Amino acid sequence: MNALINALGLTFSNQGIKYAVAGQNEEAIIIMQKMKKAPVTLKIVYIVAEDMQSMSIKFYNLYHVERVTERLILKVNELNKIYRWVKLTIEDTDVVMSMDHMVDETNIGRLAVQLALIGVQMGDLMYQQIDEMYEKKE
Repeated sequence: MNALINALGLTFSNQGIKYAVAGQNEEAIIIMQKMKKAPVTLKIVYIVAEDMQSMSIKFYNLYHVERVTERLILKVNELNKIYRWVKLTIEDTDVVMSMDHMVDETNIGRLAVQLALIGVQMGDLMYQQIDEMYEKKE
């Protein structure tokens, strides 16, 4: 396990956050977090880059659809233009949110917690906007 994953795991342990180390080279940590407003539990995956200088955070389970439609693609593109700090993608039939940040051993824990909180807030907002799109009649 690399030093950044160790530092991140230590931060989560100290805060009582349950986590699992993942990845073929143990380069990722997974936590689960309920959203505040949306009826969803996010699977948050922190992936440390090979260069050990950055981390990607992916928020899975944000929004699930039975099938991907043009309407959903247009909505995701619209939200990506509005909210440039996070990026939405569609993976299979799920909308996934991601963000990246530069890190080192001294700041990875603090940043991971802060970005998870921001991600949950953004996730609630994104969920609401996508859900409203489906509630509107065409």
